Order: sequence, then structure tokens, then C-alpha cells
Amino acid sequence: MVDTISRVFLFDQALELIDEYEQSHNPSIPMYMSILSSARNAKNVSLSEKVFHCIESNFPNNESYLTSARILLANTYSLSGNKLMSSNVRMKLNQSSAKKVVGCSWTVVNGKVYRFRAHEKSNPYSSQIFEESTRLIDRLIKHGYKPDESWITRELNECETVESVLCGHSERLAIVFNLLQRPIPTRIQIVQSLRICGDCRKWKNYLI
Repeated sequence: MVDTISRVFLFDQALELIDEYEQSHNPSIPMYMSILSSARNAKNVSLSEKVFHCIESNFPNNESYLTSARILLANTYSLSGNKLMSSNVRMKLNQSSAKKVVGCSWTVVNGKVYRFRAHEKSNPYSSQIFEESTRLIDRLIKHGYKPDESWITRELNECETVESVLCGHSERLAIVFNLLQRPIPTRIQIVQSLRICGDCRKWKNYLI
């Protein structure tokens, strides 16, 4: 319920539900992570900071969730235009022993499971996928799609563009891989380790 309410940005109600829950239960980290993720999507910095501090206070030894929470907080700063605060959070994260979880997506084609990691170039289908991704994004731009660079939460390398970074998201790689099949599957299903970003959601809508 907290996750559902958070997705439509009803944060006061979501926080009230957590308060009610914690009157008779121990704090639940997935509840806090749901709010933190949605606060990032809403670019709500003050709420993100508040929820992050709750996670840090209630779950000081859960490095896996703390790493994810720090990344979400950094992304919130970046999306709201505060690149300096985002860099500071990421710098502290890089100085720690914690490791970021790389986004992965899974899809089934002809009865076989394929896994795609974000920005992966070692996959045997990578060259075809990235070539088709470039062709698709050029076509979608002509139909009104505009890549949203606010979802890129780090500095670009010299050889990168906004389009090339966004095209490297794991769910896009999985979708494009499906589109390369002949015949094209009538149903494409993707399972992800992370939530889809706002730009990928928009890209997918134009694709449909």
C-alpha cells in the first residue's frame, strides 16, 4: 500500500501509514525505499533527505539498502539540479567499500532467458542492439520524443552523448533485442532489478 500511494506522490498519506505500521511492528526498509524512490521521481529533495536519514538511523548495518538509498538521494539532488550535492554523496559512496548494484533486465525469447546489464558491450548481440537503438531513437525524435538528460545523474565522458547513455539502460537493451527478432514477438515481457527511469518510460510510450 505504501508503494502504491508513493507512486502517485501522496507522500503524507504514505508516511502516516508507516507511522501506523510502526506502532505495532519493527520498521520496514522496503516501505522507506518505496517513498525514497518516488521522492526521487518527484524531485522532492526535502522528503528524500528526511527518508534517507530515517533509513540511516533505523538500518545502520544494512549496507546493501544504504548503498541503494545513497544512490537514490544522489539522483534526487541531480534531478533537481543540485549537481554539487549529488557529486558529494557519490564521492562518499565511492570512498566506502560499498558497491553499486548494476541494473539488470531479463527477457525470454524462444523459450530462452537472456540477461542484459546496463551499458554492457560484451554481450554477443551488443553491436546489433546499439545500432538498432540509435536508429530507433533517431526515428522517435522525429515523432516528438526528446531525450531527458535530467535522468543522467553523472558527468558524461568525452565519447558519450545523452542519447548513448540513455540507450544503454538495461531495459532498453532487452526491449530492442526483442525487436530484432523475426518475427517480432507479439508480447514482450521484461523483468528488472531496478525501477524504470522516467525517460525510459517516455521512450517506451513513443515506441508503442
